Amino acid sequence: MFSVVRRQLSLGLSVVCDSPLAFEQAYHTLQDIATSADATLLVVETHCDDPSVWRQRIEQRTMFSLSAHHQTTWHGLLSYLAEAEPRVRYLIPAPLLVVNTARPVPAVLDEIMTWISEQAKV
Repeated sequence: MFSVVRRQLSLGLSVVCDSPLAFEQAYHTLQDIATSADATLLVVETHCDDPSVWRQRIEQRTMFSLSAHHQTTWHGLLSYLAEAEPRVRYLIPAPLLVVNTARPVPAVLDEIMTWISEQAKV
């Protein structure tokens, strides 16, 4: 992913990465790449604030042939989150937007696009 980001930025293109940034080093690597390309790293963090919606979405994944690292059970997700908590909570000094994905997709996308447009003016 980092190579693709570096290459796209070197071509003067904007880049959208879908990554959980579960490791602080991943964030720092992306920040270094953005800085080297004289680009701005914007981070959108997503959360589903409705546990019943989140659980339904996780359990619906069983119908897809996902690789083993994807959680497809609520219990599996909760176990992973408990184990991962110490390493996934770190300071993100880049411009950061936290969005609630329990809302309808058009509303979430509108919020994200408005925020990105505002960041471009800064």
